Amino acid sequence: MKNFFKYLCLIIGVIVNAQEQEVSTEIQTQGPSYLSFDVTSPFNFGTPRYRLGYIHGFGTSWKASVDIGYGSEGISITKFSDIASENYKLMEVRAEAYYIFKATSSVEHYLAAELFYINHTETIISNYYYPENEAGIVRYDEADYRRQKQGAHIKYGALIAFGKRFGVNVYYGIGIRYRDIEFNNLIDPREDNDPEDEYPIFNGLYRNQGSNIGLSMALGIKFLFRL
Repeated sequence: MKNFFKYLCLIIGVIVNAQEQEVSTEIQTQGPSYLSFDVTSPFNFGTPRYRLGYIHGFGTSWKASVDIGYGSEGISITKFSDIASENYKLMEVRAEAYYIFKATSSVEHYLAAELFYINHTETIISNYYYPENEAGIVRYDEADYRRQKQGAHIKYGALIAFGKRFGVNVYYGIGIRYRDIEFNNLIDPREDNDPEDEYPIFNGLYRNQGSNIGLSMALGIKFLFRL
């Protein structure tokens, strides 16, 4: 996963630098409206989703967008995890405001503020979780898992034109998130001692019951189509 983000950052840098040198390209990202498709979200191996968006321009300095994401067991092609599960579903909504602070003939650099909400459910099989404010673990044969996540990002990005109709939006950012995890409808729940998990990376996402606040990262590439 770390190598994936390294390669993605490298691709973003190459695209932006190459397009800034092509000064003959028309400025197409200042048009009134666009459709977007996030090409990185389907390859989020733990929680893949397809994310479509609409961007509306207000003059040459401001834009606003809304994105809707959906993933499920039947349509996701990259759902990989060491956790046995079924009935995966994820819904997300994102709203964003952009300020264009630098524009060339082919690239618009922007700062943006984004709000987001995610609702993620699965049925997890033969596993355990850490109950909130209690010692030990609770093992179960099956449980209905629900994760809700909401937060905000501050982002830097670039809108890059490739001709009259097509372009890309490359971005990265950091922010804060509030996450709440529930385990319901447990089959054969039983208390046990802490197993000294060999894979602690999964504790937060699939095994820690309750709420917490933490950092959130944003990084991706979107294809743009001018309407």
